Amino acid sequence: MQKRPTYEELEQKIKVLEEEALKGTKAEEALKRAGEELERRVQGDRTARLVRSTEQLKREIQARKQAEESLKQSEKRLWSILNTMTDFCCIVSKDYRIQFMNNALRERFGNQTGNICYKAFFDRESPCPWNKSGSVQEGKTVKWEHFLPKLRGTFEIVDSPIINNDGTISKLGIWRDISERKRMEKELRSAHQKMRATFDAIRDNINVVDLDFNLTDVNDALIKAFGLPVDQSVLGRKCFDVLKGRKDICPDCAVADAYRTKAPVCRTSTSEDEVSTGGRSFEISTYPIMDDDGNITGAVEFGRDITERKDAEEALRKARNELERRVKERTAEVSTINKELKLEIEERKQAKEHIHHLTQQLMKAQENERRSLSRKLHDLVGQDLSALKIGLDTLFDDQPQAPAEAKQRMSKLSKALEGAIIAVRDLAYDLRPYGLDQLGLVQTVRRYCEEFSLKSGVEVDFFSVGMDGLEMDFDTKIILYRLIQEGLNNVKKHADTSHVTVRLIGVSTKIILRIRDGGKGFDVEERVAGAMKEKRMGLLSMEEMVNLLGGKITIESRPMQGTRIFIGIPSKEKKSGTKENHIDR
Repeated sequence: MQKRPTYEELEQKIKVLEEEALKGTKAEEALKRAGEELERRVQGDRTARLVRSTEQLKREIQARKQAEESLKQSEKRLWSILNTMTDFCCIVSKDYRIQFMNNALRERFGNQTGNICYKAFFDRESPCPWNKSGSVQEGKTVKWEHFLPKLRGTFEIVDSPIINNDGTISKLGIWRDISERKRMEKELRSAHQKMRATFDAIRDNINVVDLDFNLTDVNDALIKAFGLPVDQSVLGRKCFDVLKGRKDICPDCAVADAYRTKAPVCRTSTSEDEVSTGGRSFEISTYPIMDDDGNITGAVEFGRDITERKDAEEALRKARNELERRVKERTAEVSTINKELKLEIEERKQAKEHIHHLTQQLMKAQENERRSLSRKLHDLVGQDLSALKIGLDTLFDDQPQAPAEAKQRMSKLSKALEGAIIAVRDLAYDLRPYGLDQLGLVQTVRRYCEEFSLKSGVEVDFFSVGMDGLEMDFDTKIILYRLIQEGLNNVKKHADTSHVTVRLIGVSTKIILRIRDGGKGFDVEERVAGAMKEKRMGLLSMEEMVNLLGGKITIESRPMQGTRIFIGIPSKEKKSGTKENHIDR
């Protein structure tokens, strides 16, 4: 059990406690005074610093607001720019989620914001193997090209990193469709290949130089002609060094002339050129190359090997000289032969004229003979036969007792004699158509055609126009009559037809005679050849008669297609007061 303290001990402890309490009160007051002093000092410094901090904070807040506003405006402009672009633009997060799509991409795929890019754009279940997200996450901008099957085109893709507020990196992708450019590049490469192939296939030597006379291109023909290395290591070297072995520009440089005149320059190779090409000659054409502004950027030279041509020209010159020598010799011979030929032609011409004259005289003699025979038949034989018929008809007039049998026999003889009289009269008429003098050509021919139809059974369709106003001598009339007569006789003998057309037309100073039938026809060449061989004069006599009048005859015929005879004769205008020149006069 604890011992209880005594009163004195308690009183002593109270005094100690009172002393400690007194000390604590003093300390508390001192502490209070010190705290008040400290508070006073601190209050003054803190207020000043706080005011300064507040002002600085206000300025920072204002600057941040301005920066945020500017950022908002920049972001707004950026989105506006991205949306107005025709290229496809999108922002994709690290986990392939679409954060932004521009209008062009939205039109193509619809609004896919928030969806996974490889699913929305390419219907894939995993990231595209061609994506460059790894490089973008490393902070690199990547530019590449790729054919996108779903978009059916080749795109130039630029992927750039974008740092988000939380420090993560998203990818800004810009897809530009370069399919047309790729197609044009392919065509350009193909065209370049074709041009290169054409360039090398040209047999002329070709070299291209720049303004400093450096070779920029040569074709295979030039490489072979000058023995240059095929690796084109000469490109970039001076043309006069490579092609001429010179250290300076050639004195007669065509390239320099083309640069100076801005016009093509053509010349032939010099002896210096031929030394470098093994003695071969070239025709060199130089053309300046100009840009769109008309400034010269270079020149192209074409060198055509004309060695064979020069050799051929030299051979041709020698041959021409030899030919001229021979021509002179031959000219002298030809001159002699020509004189002889002229004499022969003149003799033939005279002979032809003589034959023509003889033929004309023969026809005149023939017409005269026909006229004489016609007159004798008509005036003598015809009259005698008529008198004989009258005698026979009146023989028994004074003998009424004559036997009936004798009278009947006499009647038969009279009729036979009448037929003979008609035959003689027709023969006389055929030999000499008296109607030409009294009736004229047209009426005489019409009468003949009618009588021909009655006797032959062949219908003749005769028509004439324009003949009344023409003046014709008797030669023309009788020959036209004989032509129609011969034509109709040929139809009767050979055509085997029942109809023939005859047209006699006077046109200006020309007489046209056409005879056409629908008979069996013939081969004209064979018929003419046969006529000459067999001495049949039908067609040949017609041709000769036409020639006598200075006309032309055309015969057209084919087997089973009929025959057409066309005769054109110049009409002779008769001067007033002149008389007809008859053949029989």
